Amino acid sequence: MTMIDTRDLKTVSSTPQLPDIDPAARPNTSTVTEIDTPQYDPERVLVDRYVSRAMLRTTTKEYAAPGGGWFAEITVVPNVWGHGDTENDAITDLEAVLRHWIAVKLAERDGDMPVIDLINLNVL
Repeated sequence: MTMIDTRDLKTVSSTPQLPDIDPAARPNTSTVTEIDTPQYDPERVLVDRYVSRAMLRTTTKEYAAPGGGWFAEITVVPNVWGHGDTENDAITDLEAVLRHWIAVKLAERDGDMPVIDLINLNVL
């Protein structure tokens, strides 16, 4: 059995004492600081959802020609495809091309983008 000599222990206060701080050095907590938060952009959210849903329909093919490479497309989106040295490169390229295609279609107000999973960008 271990015995502890309590005569050498100091008394510890249950509430710590904070050092005095000069009131002039304290931060001003009476004013509210405005935080710079990104604005909610519903059009961007809708485009992001459209892209993510369209990308689920991606098909890829490996080139049989010498040098290889990969081809990726979304069959419901005409004339939009990507290519790359690897399958992931082709899919990444496809997403960039799709986003550019959407931006052009929205700017020109073509109104002929396919509706994907009930997301219709033609109304933007």
